Amino acid sequence: PPDASEGEGEAPPPPPDGDHHGGPRGGGLLAFIYDDDNSHSLDDAETAKLQADLAAGCTARNATLLATFDADASGDLSQSEWDSAVAAAKTKHDAAFAAIDTDGDGTIASTEMDAARAAFLATWDSDGDGALGDDELATLRAAMQQLVRTGDERPVIPRPPPPPPPWSSSSGSGQ
Repeated sequence: PPDASEGEGEAPPPPPDGDHHGGPRGGGLLAFIYDDDNSHSLDDAETAKLQADLAAGCTARNATLLATFDADASGDLSQSEWDSAVAAAKTKHDAAFAAIDTDGDGTIASTEMDAARAAFLATWDSDGDGALGDDELATLRAAMQQLVRTGDERPVIPRPPPPPPPWSSSSGSGQ
């Protein structure tokens, strides 16, 4: 419940840097997607664009959740409707994982990650030179920004797994 000192109907304050999206100036995938000038940081205009697109995407995702899972048309999700939405998201996640885990062993091997990265690169490498040039990066960023803005799907860019810990038997120490 709102604090008695808070005005009714007031908009909530904007989320601080470090919110659940990683913060507008933080590193990560969203910073890459919105770094239109390739400066490796977000200026005020890029940050404003990111924040507006996140807000629009959240609104769109919420509307999609209600349209898809609000079976009783109450305008909000009951626990069972929410559980259905979570199950559908898990099914979608599991299918995406299985598409990369081609041997079906439940882990993503380096060869599978390499194949996923190669397929991703091939999608955006329009000149086929094996790298993304400035125009290709701009096209990729515009497409990913559209996904964020419309709330369609969270952008996924295959990344290498973290290195094994030094005490791991797979670290090559031979111990």
